[in-house]
Amino acid sequence: MKAALKAGFVLAALALLPACANPRHDAPANGAAAGNPANTVANTAPQAPAAPLRIQPRFHVGQRFRTTRTLRVAEATAVGDVVTTSREVTLSEVLSVDETGRLLAVRRNYEASQTALSRDGRTPEEANGRLHGCTLELRRRAGSVEAKVLAGDASLAGENFALDGFEYALLPAEPVPVGRAWALNDAQLAGISRLVQAIGFVIEKNSLTCVLAEADASRARISLDWRLSGELNRAAAVLEFTGELVFDRTTQMVTQVKLTGGRPGAQQVEIAVSRRNADGWLDLGG
Repeated sequence: MKAALKAGFVLAALALLPACANPRHDAPANGAAAGNPANTVANTAPQAPAAPLRIQPRFHVGQRFRTTRTLRVAEATAVGDVVTTSREVTLSEVLSVDETGRLLAVRRNYEASQTALSRDGRTPEEANGRLHGCTLELRRRAGSVEAKVLAGDASLAGENFALDGFEYALLPAEPVPVGRAWALNDAQLAGISRLVQAIGFVIEKNSLTCVLAEADASRARISLDWRLSGELNRAAAVLEFTGELVFDRTTQMVTQVKLTGGRPGAQQVEIAVSRRNADGWLDLGG
């Protein structure tokens, strides 16, 4: 189960990655289009550009939300095809927020923290993570997060908790119009980069570009293009990912993130995050 344990560390990274510092910087103009399509009927008045949108989460005290994070790594190895799937489900209750609605403290129940390892399509070997079934209180303290076990048997030694997932760092700090692109710097990429570092990838060059692809009254969709080069298993390697992030403008939170990619023909990685409001601790819906 060594590979399963490694995947468990990856899943922990998904849950506990620290949010990165703002402000974020716009990418150089890349020709992303906004406005009327090229085949607009002649002699019509040009439409005014849409107003820039603020796309930042805003939570409130007493709010409960469930987050499901899944990581699937499929790899062709010398002993056959290996698929590792890690899944974590948490139910969080907001205890405190700042004036912008950013999380300051939560009570978080780790409903599931599991890893499954399958070789050549055989029945998966399964293992629970250290936080499976535990409830923690997490509080932001001077740039870090203090964790306290409320229920369950968990050792927190060596853990590096965060209130915000890696997806928080992908969002623009300032309002942006549809079609606007922005690039993340190395500090902002630190959180999401741990996902590939956890599978042994040594990063040399790292580039992630986001584009506000579309928006309406209910949601905003951001496209993601992530390219990395470096070393894997002491050999030069390139990883490429594409995906999207969905921000619900009604609930003011990220409800979905999907990233797929890896090394074509050698290793495929799928990362998925889903989040929804929950009516209470007994709300066990999907």
